[in-house]
Amino acid sequence: MLAILPFLAFILLVALFWAHAPDHDFRRGFLRACIGMGAYTTLLVEVLSLIKGITPLGLAAGYGFLIMTLSIILLKWRIGGVPREEKSLSIPLHSLGLLERALVSSIFLIAFATLLVSLIYPPQAYEILRWQMSRVAHWAQQASLVPFATGVENQNTMAPVAQIPLLVLYVLARGDYLVNIVPWSAMVGSVVASTWIAANLGGDRRTQIFAGLFVATIPLGIAMASSPEMEYVLAFYVMCAISESIPLL
Repeated sequence: MLAILPFLAFILLVALFWAHAPDHDFRRGFLRACIGMGAYTTLLVEVLSLIKGITPLGLAAGYGFLIMTLSIILLKWRIGGVPREEKSLSIPLHSLGLLERALVSSIFLIAFATLLVSLIYPPQAYEILRWQMSRVAHWAQQASLVPFATGVENQNTMAPVAQIPLLVLYVLARGDYLVNIVPWSAMVGSVVASTWIAANLGGDRRTQIFAGLFVATIPLGIAMASSPEMEYVLAFYVMCAISESIPLL
């Protein structure tokens, strides 16, 4: 049950950024919520690591604090109201043509299929089990990110940021059956980011949909979306940075 806390916090964070988005576009709120959630999770785990507090209780307290804070802010905004502009780059689904509906349906079908695989099958690839998931298990065992004795140097030399979400779900769920959600979420986020980037570059509705479809149908991306490889997570962070940089140009 504790594993639901990060997802609940993320939903509230999406609502917060979406409500405050001046262009009323869900994609901007979603991407900024991803950035905020990633930053908070990294900071929380790093702080807990100092006191060997990466435990179910420590993580639950951290996310519980975030949920409470976001709930208070959203409640205040609901009472006071948030000023917004009417301009929007969003794609109204009700006005899509037949071809566009088919393309969007294909994206949703791919996302649903990869989600099922992510939930049903635990991590199995040799390279993942050899050093990535074993590193996460070491961190969980010692409740800290401090280096540990190992014959695989990657476990101590590689930056931990992309695997911190894996650690959070591994500890809260007391196992690895939810860790595939992290790369799957990165794939979905990358699809959203690609459509948002296309919109900011002047692409019309169909261009945005094709951008999302292109990202969703990358063969290696589909394979990585149901396996805790960190390349997709890193790629999503890059796309988030691009999505925030383009409007500044």
